[in-house]
Amino acid sequence: MNFKNNKHKDNKYIDNRNLNDEDNTESNIFIILSIIDENKKSLNYAEKIFSILYRYDIDKDDFILAIGGGVISDLIGFSASIFRRGIDFGFIPTTFLSMIDACFGGKNAVNFTEVKNLIGTITQPSIIF
Repeated sequence: MNFKNNKHKDNKYIDNRNLNDEDNTESNIFIILSIIDENKKSLNYAEKIFSILYRYDIDKDDFILAIGGGVISDLIGFSASIFRRGIDFGFIPTTFLSMIDACFGGKNAVNFTEVKNLIGTITQPSIIF
């Protein structure tokens, strides 16, 4: 297993794990750790996530794992579902609302202007832990 840990300029830790499958194809698990609250559940913050995903060349062969509550699952689920027309993602929900809304319901959205969850997708995560 290849392991690379980088500190991003916004004090977010980027963890990119490269795993070799049994058939010798590569799979990457990409983890972004950040403190996100409701006011960052926006297109502007999604754009920052897109920049990080682009910088680390995340594509359809990779997997994004979101650990957190409703805001994390909404923002990461939304970003993963539209970046490069969809990257596989999964959740480790830490709140009941996250578990029901984004994990089992597949609802992923960001706020726009003063309206909650105005822009979003219905995309089921690949896995829920």
